[in-house]
Order: sequence, then C-alpha cells, then structure tokens
Amino acid sequence: MKRARWMFIAPLFTLAAMVLSACNGDDGPLPVSSVEVTPATATLAALGATQQFSAVAEDANGNTITGVTFTWASSNTNVATVDANGLATAVADGNTQITATTTDGPSGSADLTVAQQTATITVSPDPATLIGIGGTLQFNAEAFDANGFTLGTQPTVTWASGDDAVATVDAVGLATAQAKGAVQIWATADLVSGNSDLTVLGILHWSDFNVGTSAVPGALTLVGVTATDAVGDFDFVTLLQQGGWGLVVFGEQGGYPFSGAVQTELTTYVTGGGELLGTTWLTSPFAAFMEATATGFNYGALIPDGHPIFAGFAGPIALSNPGWGVYAVRYQPAGAGVCIGSTDAGDCAAILGNGGSTLLLGPLFDTYATLAEGEQLVAQSMQFLIDQATAAPTAGLTVGVQPRRAVEPTSPATGQRLQNVKKSGAQ
Repeated sequence: MKRARWMFIAPLFTLAAMVLSACNGDDGPLPVSSVEVTPATATLAALGATQQFSAVAEDANGNTITGVTFTWASSNTNVATVDANGLATAVADGNTQITATTTDGPSGSADLTVAQQTATITVSPDPATLIGIGGTLQFNAEAFDANGFTLGTQPTVTWASGDDAVATVDAVGLATAQAKGAVQIWATADLVSGNSDLTVLGILHWSDFNVGTSAVPGALTLVGVTATDAVGDFDFVTLLQQGGWGLVVFGEQGGYPFSGAVQTELTTYVTGGGELLGTTWLTSPFAAFMEATATGFNYGALIPDGHPIFAGFAGPIALSNPGWGVYAVRYQPAGAGVCIGSTDAGDCAAILGNGGSTLLLGPLFDTYATLAEGEQLVAQSMQFLIDQATAAPTAGLTVGVQPRRAVEPTSPATGQRLQNVKKSGAQ
C-alpha cells in the first residue's frame, strides 16, 4: 500500500519541478532590457580622428546577453559619423550622441564632443622680405589640428619678433622694418608657436645733383620708408659693396658717370637680382645697361598708360625745371627692354629692363612741373620695383597712404626650445 502511494506522489514532484523551472526562465533568455555604450563620454581633438564605441545588452536582472546585433547611429552627422561597427569619425566641432539600438528596440547612447585643439601654427608669408627701413608687412597666423585641418575657430595669437632691432611686430602681426638683417616673426597660441623668416633689405639712394629739387625724398615719404643717402661715387660704391640692399635709386646728371667702379658694382648688384630705379642725362652706357636706346632729348609731358607706375594719373604729367629747363631723355627699348607709357614726342616714358628688375625713367628726378606729381610717379615706380622683389603686387600707391607690407629657434615668450621646423607643435 505504501509503495502504491509513493508511486502516486512522485509524478507530482516532477510536475512541480517543471513548473518552477519554467518560472525561473530556464526555457530561454530574458529579453533585452537595457543597452550600455562605452565609453560613456569621449572627446576628439582633431577632424578625422576616430573613437571606437562598444555596446553591451543586459536583461532586467543586469545579466549580459550575448549574440545581440546593434545598429549604430549619430544624432548629428555634421559633427561625427559612425559606422556599422561603432567607429565614430570627427567631422566638425560640436556635440553629438552615438546610439546603439537592438533589433528588439532598446538602445543606449554615449556623448561625443569634437573640439579641435591647436597642434601646429603656420605664419605667412614665409619666407618674407621687407625693402626699406620703416616699411611694414602684415603677417597672418593659422592654427591646425593634429591631422592638419584648419581650426574652425582660430585662437587668439600673441606676436613677437626674434630681434626688435631688425623688425618689430605689433599685436595684430604688422611688422615694421628697423634695420637691415634677418629675423624670425613668431605667433604663439595654446602653447604652440610658429614662425616666418623675415629679411629686411635697405634702399640706397644716390643722385649726383641737388636733391633739394628732387622728387626722391618726397617719394620715399609716400612709400613710407627711408633710404641711405650716398655722398659721391666712392661712398656709393662702398655702401653698395656692403650688400643688404633691396632697391637702389640712381640719378646720373653728369658729375659722376656710369663707369669704372660705379658701373662694375651696379652690374654685379643687378645681375644678382637687385632692383634699380634710375634716370640719366649721360645716355651711354647707362641707358644700354638699362636695356634702352636714347633717341633724343627733352619733351613736354609724359603720357600715362595702364601700367601701375601711372596709377591715379588721369592726364599727362607736365615736365619743367625752372632753374635749368627740362632735362628728359627720349627712349626706345633695346634688347629685352619694355616700353612703358609714352611722351608727347612719341617715345617711351620709361623702360622696364633686365627681366623687370630695372626701371629707367625718361625725366631726371628734378624735372617735374608739379613736384607732387613727380613724387607720386617716383613713389609708384619705387613701389612697383619693391613689389617685383617681394612678390606683393599692389594696384597702385595712394599718395599719403603708407602701404602695408638658421639657428634652432626658441620661443620669444618663454625661452623654451621649440621643434626645429617651420610648423612647430606644442612645446
């Protein structure tokens, strides 16, 4: 009888165990309740930089569920994109959420910030040249991230000169030439520095006649520079041999002809790439050196054309010299010389020669009926040659307006040694 009772009760225990097992979920996993994305927050400091995200699905009890497929998405693809494997790529500065979603619907997300940081700074122009003491040149700085992308928001830079005796630079990057020489102009932001190599060249002036009636001094003022004046041919040759000149202004009336040491040194200077603005009454051999041929003397006016040296002149430029009469030579091009403008006698107002590095004006520097017009013409002739040398073309000089124009480096601000490269990185 007891055996029969036990045989009846045993199936009941088995049934209860099956019910308990079903209640405990042994017949399959619980559904996904939540998704955790890691890292929960991330920041990318350069465009094109990447961040790998991962996702884990959990049930209501916090247990990890394996084998779950996720779909990845970025809430702002203008800031960052994300691929099918959770790899996010920075596109632009800003914020976005990276979300992983399961096929059942639950999802999780992480916060991603793209904030470019300064890794390198470039300064332009580089290299740079300033011709004339007192001349100015505007430098610009641009910051890049570690992947070489321009920062969307440029940092405020601090400017400094490696040698204020050669050139100074103000708070906005405007450099002013102080003396002949070489200097580095620095820009620093976010503990990162970059520099440009600046060479300052002088202007050497020699006219062998009274400069009191010459247009040269006023022209230099218009250009915004000063020149070194040579006294006599010996002083001129001695100064020219010292080097460091970007422009020579040479006026020959007859006292010291273009010959001997003067001819030798000017030839060396021009063939070496120097710029020369000249006038002469002794037409040979200086005219030939300037790639011109003299066809006669004296005329009444220059007739402007569209060349930059005539910018702002609406009509003829009258010539006169009350004390001596008109001193002007009529020229035609020789060799590779180029005719600029004309005269009322039908010849050239000026000759551009030697590949554009020399400019020969027909009138002597003291032969303008209106001194202000002579000063403007000579100033714009100087500026044209300066621009030729510095590759900084201007549309024309406005009278009275000043144009704006190795060792292992150390930071001028901190004295710390920087990387010996033009694009320097963080110190």
